[in-house]
Amino acid sequence: APSHVKNQSTICASLPKPIMYHQPAHVLTQIAKGLALVLQLIRAIGIVAFVVPYATSVRRDAIIQRWCIKVLNILNLRVRTRGYLPIPTWAPAMFVANHISWLDILLLTAIHPMYFVAKSEVRAWPLIGWIAAQAGTIFVDRERGKSLSHVTQSLTQSLDKRKCVAMFPEATTTDGSTLKPFHTSLFQAAVDSQAPVWPVAIKYCHFDGTLDRTPAFLGNQTLVQSISSIVSQREMFVELHFCKPISSKDQSRWELARGAEHAIASRLQLTPTCIPPYKVRRRPPSRSSLNPTSVA
Repeated sequence: APSHVKNQSTICASLPKPIMYHQPAHVLTQIAKGLALVLQLIRAIGIVAFVVPYATSVRRDAIIQRWCIKVLNILNLRVRTRGYLPIPTWAPAMFVANHISWLDILLLTAIHPMYFVAKSEVRAWPLIGWIAAQAGTIFVDRERGKSLSHVTQSLTQSLDKRKCVAMFPEATTTDGSTLKPFHTSLFQAAVDSQAPVWPVAIKYCHFDGTLDRTPAFLGNQTLVQSISSIVSQREMFVELHFCKPISSKDQSRWELARGAEHAIASRLQLTPTCIPPYKVRRRPPSRSSLNPTSVA
């Protein structure tokens, strides 16, 4: 992990305990944060338009990683990491995490370069969607079987090229107090490429470790409303628990999904939402015989 993020992971223990859980930032501080984010957005446009297309993959990853760290610093988001952190040379791997906020993507990228899977709706966001696409994000429409097949193939190709990929298999966000069942379809990419699945548990918390729901991006909330809510906070804390990687050898996509789900739920001390019983009657077909229209 970048040394800058490692330094952030120890800040929580050294700060005096705040009097209140939520201490709103001064209005001038909020304005300063907002302006800084706008400048970073403009900078991101320049990076993906004029730098990323001509940079090597290593330089591209480093530039995007530094940009994510810069944004997290502007928001004064204090990070504590635990568990099995990836080293810079680790690849390939499929990182899977519970999903709470758009901040999740910045946090994981700040730890280790990776390519994300996002909902197709994100592609339609003004500027943000275009930047995400140019940065290598893979968009999926879970209502269309062909889209799932295409995304699975793209993930497999990335893993075969020794790149790290990441996804949020709940396919939605929560406030962090629950864990929804993991969709299994895209885990097929890990099976096909024999890449390990690396569960990551994300918890936004107060100084004392209790759950903080402020960063949650839920329901009908707009991106602007979410950013405004986060900017209004003086500081926030987040814990990233990197669970032990799960080998995909001799595993089905169902087994990988359930294993990752259990690992994250255990770290967060949560019980996953009730999952209907299922039977694995046979192993999924090999890559060469996989039906491109099949949907989990």
